This record gives sequence, C-alpha cells and structure tokens, in this order.
Amino acid sequence: MRNRREVSFDLPFRDIGVVLMLSVAIAIAWYSLIVLGVGLVLDASALADATLVTADANAAIYGEAGAISLLVAGFAGIITSWNAFILGGSRAIYALARADLASSSPLAWWRCLSWYCETRNRSWNAPYRVPFGKLVGTLALLLSIGLGVLYLPGSPSALVRPQEWAIVIVWAALGAALFTWSRRTD
Repeated sequence: MRNRREVSFDLPFRDIGVVLMLSVAIAIAWYSLIVLGVGLVLDASALADATLVTADANAAIYGEAGAISLLVAGFAGIITSWNAFILGGSRAIYALARADLASSSPLAWWRCLSWYCETRNRSWNAPYRVPFGKLVGTLALLLSIGLGVLYLPGSPSALVRPQEWAIVIVWAALGAALFTWSRRTD
C-alpha cells in the first residue's frame, strides 16, 4: 500500500523538459501581454510619471480600487511563490535524505557536491536531450551576456548603488573561486 503523504506524478523524464519549456513560454506570453496592455492604456507622459506602471494602468481603467486590487494580487502572488519555494525545497531535501546525501551536518552540501563530481565523469544517459543542443546553448549564452549588458552603466537598467555592484562582485568572485577549485579537484 502506498503512503498517503507521498505524491507521485507519473510524468516521463523526457516530458519534464517539455513541460518546463512550455511553462516558460506561457510566462513570456503572459508578461508580454501585460506590457502590451500597459503600453496601450498609458501614454508616454503617464509612463514617465508613473511609480508603479502596471498599477497606474489598472487605475486608469478601473479607478483607485483597480490599482489597490492589483497590488494586493501581486503581493499574494509573491507570498504564494514562497509557498512553492518551501514545498519544492522540502521535496529536494527529502529526496537528498532518501538518497543518503543529506545529514544534520551544516556541511551536508559537501556530500552532494562530491557525489556530483564523482558522477560527472561517468557516462550515463541524460533523461532529456535538447534538440540542437549546441545551438540552444550558444543562444542561451549570447542572451545571458545581453541580459548582463543591460545592467552596465549607460543602459536603462544600470546598477547605480554601490550595494548592487557589491552583490554582483561577491557572487562573481564566489563563482570564479568555486570554478577554480573544481578544476583543481578533477
């Protein structure tokens, strides 16, 4: 008899990638429609004066109650995403514990990292292969670089505060250090 608390989705591994990409495409379409709607409702001067453009566009259509309801819905969306994060994180920890890769030690991640380094060198079949993988990887790299360029000085989304640059520098240094360390342990 199956444990009632255990949830199982009989989704083949290959379909997980398809579902993931479909959800990303739907999110892109959703937010594109929001941008289009805001652009159709507010003119250039209203966009320039707006503090929260989506709420201001909703206020232009439905009045102040529309803006407030949008802000409340946005806040609820943030809170529910935390719920998904907690559930997903707990499932990941549960899976690691079942595979005997997690312990009560604060350095339990070390066991996961060493397992990853060991299996990385083995040849095993990945459950999903991306069609035109080299092309997709190259496009992902180029788009990531383009996204990074948006935050450089002189662009509309430039990082301006010292704290913002400090976060970027610390994460980049940490990534470079871990990359260097992983190359030394190979």
